[in-house]
Amino acid sequence: MPMMHMIQPGAPVAPVTLAADRLTVGDITIDYAAEQRDDAAQIVIRHHQGAFARDGEEGAIVAIVRIPPRQYSEQPGEADPMTGDPGVERVAQPLDVNAVSLELWPFIG
Repeated sequence: MPMMHMIQPGAPVAPVTLAADRLTVGDITIDYAAEQRDDAAQIVIRHHQGAFARDGEEGAIVAIVRIPPRQYSEQPGEADPMTGDPGVERVAQPLDVNAVSLELWPFIG
């Protein structure tokens, strides 16, 4: 499960549902693996005028999701057709969900 950090422990937070492969804040669902990239991903969820939105500029921050960059392993690949040198193939490793972090901000909605 993702590592959860409350900015103000004991304060009310937005409705959050955690699952093994995704989380939902309000009505915004984040699929960890679908959001993972070659660099770290940060998804900011805000609340403005009664609605939740992701990565916008308006509204109060209610949550920040941080997903670590994709990790790769190298495995033997096809030989280079021009030189005959052995090739190397980079294979993406599955996301370690325990490396995902969720920061929850105080929320009064």
